[in-house]
Amino acid sequence: MRKRRIKVLLWIMILILVDQLSKVIIYQYFFDTNFTIIPHLLEFYPKFNLGYYYNDLLKLNAPPYLFIIFNIIVQFVMVFLFIRNRNQSKLFDWMF
Repeated sequence: MRKRRIKVLLWIMILILVDQLSKVIIYQYFFDTNFTIIPHLLEFYPKFNLGYYYNDLLKLNAPPYLFIIFNIIVQFVMVFLFIRNRNQSKLFDWMF
């Protein structure tokens, strides 16, 4: 049971890391690149999302990497809280 829990947590962390790293890589190296993958259906056209909730709420003009770091921290905290309180909730018993 403990091995399975560690495996699930490891996969969660890996997926979060891959997600956030892909955003950083696209922002740093491919943000000015546009190309069509499937004509009239699928394009690679990176667009900067200025609609960050925290940026609008607090009227900040922070760079995007701060929000990426903040998202990583929040996601890890959420996973930690879920693991700590998993005995109180039966919703995700099948995972552990």
